[in-house]
This record gives sequence, structure tokens and C-alpha cells, in this order.
Amino acid sequence: MNIIPPDYDNYAPPLVDGKPVTVYVTLEILDVDEIREQTMDFRVFFYLNAYWTDPRLKLEVLNLTLSKILPPSADDTLWIPDLMFDNSKWGYFFRYSIPNTFISITKDRILRKTTRYSFRVACPMDLHRYPLDIQDCVFKIGLCK
Repeated sequence: MNIIPPDYDNYAPPLVDGKPVTVYVTLEILDVDEIREQTMDFRVFFYLNAYWTDPRLKLEVLNLTLSKILPPSADDTLWIPDLMFDNSKWGYFFRYSIPNTFISITKDRILRKTTRYSFRVACPMDLHRYPLDIQDCVFKIGLCK
């Protein structure tokens, strides 16, 4: 990958105007199931998309007119946002013959990592008004610094 300069540090987040880059995250929820009152949790399947820029990369060499999917080795050579799932009880990253993840670069120089996950998420439930209760469950996603 000739887009990486020799002094590139994939452990340091990119800086934009002297500040750490902003990472945007979207979820495409595929299914929510196995809501368990006994263990106060639920299971969720989703695609997670993380978007960021890295001005250190020499993306002009790619002559992007459309998005480009990078090779799997990009995971080991680029800085990738390290996300944490704070109230998950367990998580699963889907792997079949190849991992269900990829990194792409748009013509606007935005990097996107898409990954398919399944998580069991803690959800403290108040069941005093059952069956008329309403539960608010929060899935906490954060960025490790």
C-alpha cells in the first residue's frame, strides 16, 4: 500500500487541525432477539460502520473517482478506531471463510470500516407493571483513547 508514508504511526490517531480526528459511527441493525427477563439482556445483530479521515495518508496516488475497497492487510497497517461496547455481556465478530469486515476509501477521502457483529447486551428491566411495562435499553458504544 503505497498510500502510507514511511513515518506513519498506526497506533497514533490522526490529527485534524491539531485535534484527534472525529470518528462517526452508524449501526445497521439486522435483528434484535432473545430478550431475556431472567438475565436482563437481549441479543442484537448489526453492521457497524465507522467513518473518519486520516490526512497523513497519501490518497492522491489512488486517483479516486469511486470508492475503493482496501486489501485485508489494511487492518494491520492503518490507524483504525478502537471501539468498545461498554454494557455488552459478550460479543461475536462474524467469520466465515473470510471475516465479515472491510475498509474502503471514498472519493472524498473518508475511510469507512464496516464490520458485522452479534452482541448480548445488558438491559436492567423494571417488570413491576408487566405486561404493560415499557423497557428502555441502551447499547453503549465508545472510542478508546
